[in-house]
Amino acid sequence: MTLKIVNNSDAGDADHVGGNDWDQMAALINSTGPKLYSYVVSKEGSTYIAKDDGWNVDSSNSTAETVIQYAIDNVTAGGTIAFKHNPNDWFVLTDGINLVDKKVRLVGLNDQYTTTAASGSNAWGGTVFKKNYAVAEPLFNMQNTSYNINSLSNMRIVGNSTSGDIGVKFYFGRKNILNNVSVTGFDVGIEAHAWVDCDIYSLRISNCLSKGLYCPAVSARINTTRFFGGSMSSNPTNLYFDASTANDVQFFGTQFEGANSGHVYAVQIENGANDVLFSGCSFEKNSETNPVCVYDSGNNNTYFKCRFDSDVSYTPINFRSTAKNNVVNNCFFQTNTAATTQTVLIDSGALDISLTDNKKSVNTAGTVALTDNGTRTRLSGNAQLGTGWDDKIPTPMLINDYTQDKVVSAPSDPASGFTRKYAKAVDANNDGWFVKRKLAGTVVEWRVA
Repeated sequence: MTLKIVNNSDAGDADHVGGNDWDQMAALINSTGPKLYSYVVSKEGSTYIAKDDGWNVDSSNSTAETVIQYAIDNVTAGGTIAFKHNPNDWFVLTDGINLVDKKVRLVGLNDQYTTTAASGSNAWGGTVFKKNYAVAEPLFNMQNTSYNINSLSNMRIVGNSTSGDIGVKFYFGRKNILNNVSVTGFDVGIEAHAWVDCDIYSLRISNCLSKGLYCPAVSARINTTRFFGGSMSSNPTNLYFDASTANDVQFFGTQFEGANSGHVYAVQIENGANDVLFSGCSFEKNSETNPVCVYDSGNNNTYFKCRFDSDVSYTPINFRSTAKNNVVNNCFFQTNTAATTQTVLIDSGALDISLTDNKKSVNTAGTVALTDNGTRTRLSGNAQLGTGWDDKIPTPMLINDYTQDKVVSAPSDPASGFTRKYAKAVDANNDGWFVKRKLAGTVVEWRVA
């Protein structure tokens, strides 16, 4: 906000501040320090307005997307647009928001617990943007044509269950930051590809028709991106990495919970989506018949100190035929329902899968089983899980090969502290292996064979 210059030529006196004094102070403050926001977009009654950093009304309209788009199109690159509405109100969007190639930060100013009318009892995220039209398109379109920096903070993006639509669609994002963002009620919550070196904090995606976070098979992967906390729940597939779409992606303490009905996978990782880490995450699926939590066809993926939980017999994790070098370490399996079987599956073709130091919770009443059809599976420290989890160290590979030595003349004597091995002719019809070594203080030639 820029302080107003009054220009009333009032010099004041020794005891009173005049207009000139105020103008000098206002000019000093206005000339120093960064402006907090480039625009503030708010809703006053039924009118949406955008005020610039001088607190001037630059745009006003009865449709939210018109005012929001004005601020986005006119903000200086790298600027910040803030959003604020009254408690239990929201921004109603009757068209999508275009953020393509816009280097901008969007920040909600509402408290995350005051906007329950638009977002239900799970009111994560602050300022609410609610879709109110039935077109299968991204509500927030961030499909950049080259790598760009964008940021979304303290926002809840609410869909209306339109088939084929997307809450936020990202493409070519570098160092993107999502902080306390909630997406719910779309066909796909977030579609992302070509993310590089991004940090995602407290992202929550829920109640979508098909997928929560979806990374489609395109030419550019998600690389070196980190997720901290948050949850993906009640989506048929919460996290879907399609073939060759991920490399060095890390999740720390994220919750993945299957949908009550229509569950597909809590997490689905296809072949070529590699080097994905889940640390301290939870995978949970209650109800339905024999659901699968994690379906992993990728390589070099790691599950460390994670929790698998269900109240029905299910598959906590299934390593598919193309899975290689994947690790499950220090995880635990939990159920409070007796006669429940949790079956870890390793399919034929899976190679070098390692399951080490895993346990079942002391509250677990059911059985944790292993069906292993993989090659060179390594089991170690899993005895507490019960029958079938005995240590298994793969048989070392046998190498059928040979070395070849050229027959040479006897070399000179080795230096002190060394020996020499070589092949040498014994006579016209025989060759042999010889060693020159020190014996009783003198270097001698010794025939080995």
